[in-house]
Amino acid sequence: LFASSGLPVLCAANGEAPCQSDRGSVGFTTGGGFSRRFAREQWQERAVSRYLSSAAAQSSFFPPSGWFNETARGFNDVAALGSNVLIVRKGGLEATGGTSASGPIFAGMVTLLNDERLGAGRPPLGFLNPFLYYAAEEFPSSFNLVLGGDNRCRETGLNGEEECCQYGFPALSPYNGTNVWNPLVGLGTPNYAGLLLAAMNV
Repeated sequence: LFASSGLPVLCAANGEAPCQSDRGSVGFTTGGGFSRRFAREQWQERAVSRYLSSAAAQSSFFPPSGWFNETARGFNDVAALGSNVLIVRKGGLEATGGTSASGPIFAGMVTLLNDERLGAGRPPLGFLNPFLYYAAEEFPSSFNLVLGGDNRCRETGLNGEEECCQYGFPALSPYNGTNVWNPLVGLGTPNYAGLLLAAMNV
């Protein structure tokens, strides 16, 4: 694949990956990192600690200790498609992207999960984050693997320049056969069948 600027873009053919280029962003960039304000919650501790002790933390461009709060709340929690999402607006089709696209995709899946639970006489899931980390741990098929990428490169500037930072957070391959959290995509992209199984067993 090539971005409109002609830069080669890396996208996994047999899995999912944040789209990236070694010379800059391809129109937008994946955020993610660690809060400067909020402590890490107990339900996130195991997943984030695994990441911080993984091979990803040994990457040559992983931020040095002291550049981020290693005990803080990590973000993102999950990811979804965020580029060239087809929508209907004012009666016509157009493409959109970013969290304006991925947020509603994920929210729609959660609505379907709650609908299934209500249909079975169960309450809705409520505050979702502890459930997501439980699902990733106990029902690994709840999330699709993200097979690489990093967030070193920023969005293309108004002057058209593409720049990458010295440091950024890399994604990570599965940990012992299960998904592991990383700042780019959190636990991964949702797999509805796996999430439904988890939702009906919690």
